[in-house]
Amino acid sequence: HPLQFLRESLTKAGVITARRLAETKHGKQVKVAGWVLVRQRPGQGKMLFYTLEDETGIANLMMLPRVFEANRKAGLSPAPIVAHGKVERDGDVIHVKVTKMQLASEITNQPDPEISTPSRDFH
Repeated sequence: HPLQFLRESLTKAGVITARRLAETKHGKQVKVAGWVLVRQRPGQGKMLFYTLEDETGIANLMMLPRVFEANRKAGLSPAPIVAHGKVERDGDVIHVKVTKMQLASEITNQPDPEISTPSRDFH
């Protein structure tokens, strides 16, 4: 997984893996990183949901629209992001309630990967 190449820098910055998130207690402040697989804003849009992937699995994020707007650049980036927030557990379901998002490059001091793949449109 491409994120493994950033893991050492991320770990030094206090970013945990998706696997460690599963072992983290309710209410603890954490930082998780990964590529966004899914962005959702269902229904009335009172909450946004993201699914991040790192080299160990996935992390589910949720955030208020105002948090998204304050972090829009990272929230819409095709590059890996770091989400800061609090762990919320309900049985086996784990989310990070996000208070801040940033590009991983801001923490690792490594440039964002070049993403210049042209679209493949089929008609």
